[in-house]
Amino acid sequence: KKLKMETRPKSEFYPKELKTIGDHIRAWRLDNRMLQADIAKLLEVCEDTIVGWEMRNTNPTIRQIPSIAKMIGYMPVDIDKSTIGGCIKEYRHKLGLTTEQFGKLVSTHATTVNAWEKGYHIPSKKTQIKIESILAKS
Repeated sequence: KKLKMETRPKSEFYPKELKTIGDHIRAWRLDNRMLQADIAKLLEVCEDTIVGWEMRNTNPTIRQIPSIAKMIGYMPVDIDKSTIGGCIKEYRHKLGLTTEQFGKLVSTHATTVNAWEKGYHIPSKKTQIKIESILAKS
C-alpha cells in the first residue's frame, strides 16, 4: 500500500525565485525546517551573516561558496562554462579560490584573471595549456 505524501504550501517567506545565493540558502533552510542559527552553525558564521545573505542581499565570500554548495547539494551560482573564463570561474567557486589565488597558480595578476572571466581577454596559448592542466585535475 502506498502512502500519500502530504504537500504543505510554501511559507510566505519562501523565495519566489532563486536569484541570489541567499535565496538558495533560504529555500534549502525552509525545505529542511531549519533556523538561521542552525545554518550559521553548519557554515561556521554568525547568525547575522545568514540574515544578511537571505534578507539584505549581501554575498558570501568566495571562500564560503564550497561549504554552501556542499550543504545545499549544488552550486548556487549560474556560471557559463562554455568559455575558458567561465571554466576558471567555476573552478574558483568549487575550491573557494580568490582571483589572486588562481592568478598565482598560473603566474598572473588577479586583474588578468578577472578579465578572462569577464571575457575581456583570453589567455595566451601557453597559459591556456597551463590552465587546462589545472582544470583537468578538478
